[in-house]
Amino acid sequence: MTNTERRLLAICRRLLGDEAVELDDDYEAIGGTSLDSEEILASIYDAFSVRIPSEIVASARTIADLAVIVDRSQEAEQTVIYRLKADAQE
Repeated sequence: MTNTERRLLAICRRLLGDEAVELDDDYEAIGGTSLDSEEILASIYDAFSVRIPSEIVASARTIADLAVIVDRSQEAEQTVIYRLKADAQE
């Protein structure tokens, strides 16, 4: 389990009030709602400092899928920051 998966699992368990939630559980099957999704998005921003559009999160069926999205978003953001810094130095 990656660090991102571990942190997201803790967030989802807390927000859904269910310690039995696992990485590969289907979000809707475990009772996740659109309101829960908005709370999860806010928690992701607080924990990882990335903003992810709700439609992207909705495409993630599991916490493991969501972890991949968070990791890719962080990588993309770092790439943009690096490019902006490089452009500023030219």
